[in-house]
Amino acid sequence: MDVRILIADDELPILELLSEFITKLGYQADTAQNVEDAIACLQAGPYDIVLTDKNMPGPKGSLEGGMALLRWLKDNAPKTEVIMMTGYATIETAVEAMKLGAFDYIMKPIPLEELKQKLERLIQYRGFINAENTLE
Repeated sequence: MDVRILIADDELPILELLSEFITKLGYQADTAQNVEDAIACLQAGPYDIVLTDKNMPGPKGSLEGGMALLRWLKDNAPKTEVIMMTGYATIETAVEAMKLGAFDYIMKPIPLEELKQKLERLIQYRGFINAENTLE
């Protein structure tokens, strides 16, 4: 299964690390350093998963660009699953992200093995709910 993953984060070292890791897992990885670039990527073609930083600059000077991106996805690409990343996690922000439609939530620094497991679980979930893969 070809899986397209968009990584949105304002920190270039994180983008590079995650892009390389995701590519080694056999998935296609594209990157965006801000919300506007992420939306442009999403408008250019569909993605299966968006891995986004919660606390990157967002529209109108917001410091929670990842939440703005999550809201945009909910309205414009509801079939795209989201894993929210943050270095400043609280139970409240995790609950808020999940209420907005995030599939999962992961803390920075990102444990790569945990990310791999989350991606595999999400891909299995997508395969299960895909009508083409269900038994008649």
